Amino acid sequence: MDIVSTILPAIDGIAVLVMDTRFAGKNLVTTLVVGDHKKNTISEVGQMCLNRLAKHLDENYPNASVHKVEISNKTNINEMFNTAMNCASDGDAIIFWCHTSKLYDQIFPLLNLDHRNSSFSEH
Repeated sequence: MDIVSTILPAIDGIAVLVMDTRFAGKNLVTTLVVGDHKKNTISEVGQMCLNRLAKHLDENYPNASVHKVEISNKTNINEMFNTAMNCASDGDAIIFWCHTSKLYDQIFPLLNLDHRNSSFSEH
């Protein structure tokens, strides 16, 4: 699987984990949040990610579809990730809505963040 993600530039000094992701010749916009979209629960940081995603789509991909992928358990997590990435069209956005931080931690490495071009510094 050929995939690489770079974090979008900070706005007003604030960088959140919203990424331009290159996958199978497609340009996608991806983010991960922790919460339960059915219960409308999300952290403040998660909401900041969704706001940044919306702004980026409005400015760069106004006709994009947004795909919400609910990650509620670790069963078939790789398959769910691959299906979402393959089903999205060029310019679409994917929100990986993880029920727990452990699930978030399992999805995040699959996006293959390129730290060299990241707005975040590694410590």
